[in-house]
Amino acid sequence: MDKETFRKTERMLYNYFKKEEIIKYKRDVIEILKDRIEQLEKRIKDTNVNIDYDLQAVPCGERVQTSNTGASYAERAIVQAIDRLIREQADKKKEILNLEEDISNIEKESKAIEFNIRMLNEEDKEFIWLKYKKKLGIEQISDQLNMSRATGYKKREKIIKDIVHWIEVIK
Repeated sequence: MDKETFRKTERMLYNYFKKEEIIKYKRDVIEILKDRIEQLEKRIKDTNVNIDYDLQAVPCGERVQTSNTGASYAERAIVQAIDRLIREQADKKKEILNLEEDISNIEKESKAIEFNIRMLNEEDKEFIWLKYKKKLGIEQISDQLNMSRATGYKKREKIIKDIVHWIEVIK
């Protein structure tokens, strides 16, 4: 087995045991983003600006603001501000979609790992729990499971190889 596959599989195991924390964090971020979207929506809706053209006549001595679109500076500024709010809102929605996709991928990946772990014997399951959940070193695990250090390293390789095999089978 090549080193890249080994590392990738180990990363999957570490992520499997961290998935609850990762998913909770991502869901918390989604809630914050949803709150921000609501705030932006409220700001967009509450920007209730009425411009009366007949409100006050411009005296002859003052300069008159002109534009080729017929919109005043104030109108353009308001439109630009609202456009910025709408763009920010769209960015937040895109961020939420990306986070939800991440959560879905984590759950999918963890289901595959969960299936693979169920296929292993009890000693291998305990080894995985100690190594990837408790994050103990091979030496400590070997001591706890009453095996030599070399056997611990071989066992880790065997477990990873078995998991890679089962990942290929269920694809």
